[in-house]
Amino acid sequence: MFLEGFLRRTEIKVVHAGRPLERYEALMAGKVTSVGLMEPWITLAEQNGCRSLGEAHYIGADITAPDLDRDTFEAIARVMSAAVKLFNADKKKYLHYLIEEIPPELGHLTPDDFHLPRLRYMEPSLYLESEFRRSKEWMESWDLINDNSSYEDLVESRISLG
Repeated sequence: MFLEGFLRRTEIKVVHAGRPLERYEALMAGKVTSVGLMEPWITLAEQNGCRSLGEAHYIGADITAPDLDRDTFEAIARVMSAAVKLFNADKKKYLHYLIEEIPPELGHLTPDDFHLPRLRYMEPSLYLESEFRRSKEWMESWDLINDNSSYEDLVESRISLG
């Protein structure tokens, strides 16, 4: 939680507010006071008077169906790697894909509206056990999960780094 450094836990109410569009709409309607957004929703919210409290960035980890075969997964990882390289080389060229997510009745964005350094993407990489453990412990501390799942139960490292 970004807010943990500024507020006591008792002052923070965690709620599920839906997908990015639904979270943005809940924020703008005053149903929630802060939300976790990603682009292009951050830029749209800022354009409408909101301020960013903190940021996180895409780390190249993805969730797939457990029955997805290795060859297909590796093909997807290769395509994602190529896309990340293309996007990072010329971010403005590809911003129209993000802009297209915004329904016209909510506003209009142009590539010049975006803070380009915020757009950080990484190629697919392994989800380390230390990262899993830190995330799981944090989620447990907020009572977001309550189970005995382990890294081995939930994470299959399908990406070879060689």
